Amino acid sequence: MAEVKKIGDGSAAAAAKFILDNGFLFEINRMVLHPQGLAMEIDLDSNGDVTGFGGLWDYRDDPEGLRYEPETFRQGQQKYARYMRKIGSKVVSLRNTVLGYIEQTEPGE
Repeated sequence: MAEVKKIGDGSAAAAAKFILDNGFLFEINRMVLHPQGLAMEIDLDSNGDVTGFGGLWDYRDDPEGLRYEPETFRQGQQKYARYMRKIGSKVVSLRNTVLGYIEQTEPGE
């Protein structure tokens, strides 16, 4: 098994920055949370630097639900696509080669 390590300096702020910078926040919100009326937030300081996770917003009672503004959508999509081109596709391919699947659908061993 490969060495497992935390992202950056191991802090919540480093993890939040990685998730934001690589489009994971966009994808998690778009694919998992927004359809459920929820939204994950990452906090930024006055300089725009990531300080950590800001919490989870609850819009479940809002009949319109959540959606991104067009420019925010494009930016998030570009970040995620860039990550997938550089690193993500290789990781997914290796996982498929080793395990025979990408997304776990059963408990497994």
